Amino acid sequence: MSIADRLSLNKIKQNLQISVQYCHMNSLLYINDLEGRGLAVRPFENTELAKIEADGINTEHAELYWHRLALDATVDKLEGRVRDLAELGSVSIVGFGAGGSMAFHVFDRVRVDIEDVTATSIAGRLISGTFSEFSPRNLARTSHIRAIDPNTVTYPGYYDSVVELERNVSPGFSREDKNRLTILKPKHDLKVPLATMGMYGVTPWLLYARSHHRAGIQGLRAIGEDSREQPIK
Repeated sequence: MSIADRLSLNKIKQNLQISVQYCHMNSLLYINDLEGRGLAVRPFENTELAKIEADGINTEHAELYWHRLALDATVDKLEGRVRDLAELGSVSIVGFGAGGSMAFHVFDRVRVDIEDVTATSIAGRLISGTFSEFSPRNLARTSHIRAIDPNTVTYPGYYDSVVELERNVSPGFSREDKNRLTILKPKHDLKVPLATMGMYGVTPWLLYARSHHRAGIQGLRAIGEDSREQPIK
């Protein structure tokens, strides 16, 4: 593990223990980002999730294929999976990239009925941000929902997830709800603007990752280390 990785994990470890209590979780539902093409689980996801499962934590991968994905139907499906997992005990919903906002949507659905559930966004876009319509960081451009070419891969579910979370979901979170949320953001990210990774009332914690991909690795690794309740070496 690099020096940067060790510094990053040690810096956020205390927050994870206090806010998310991963060391007491029974199950984890992982929601992938736009590049996680459904069943094509990437090596870093397999590796880090396998480490968590090896510690006796039931781990499931949402395996979302984001192309033309519908928000409501997807949240319905994931809500059902969280409720099934909750029968085994505490559940952590972890979303990377586009999965961050989706994780918070699912949390919103179950936060009242299931007390022992938490959610984490790793380098996820949680607000639209103020970017011109011509900016490559504009949410509509990022999700390609205004693409003219019918063959373009579009992500309307991603667009709706961010907009609905910002406008209608996060304003309804109480202080107690926000204490069950964790936001991990990298030092640099060329895919998701850092300014869009926050939520009012939730303090984001820094990953020393210098890319979106590395943030996913460090975030999952931090959760795995914390679940073992051992010092990070």
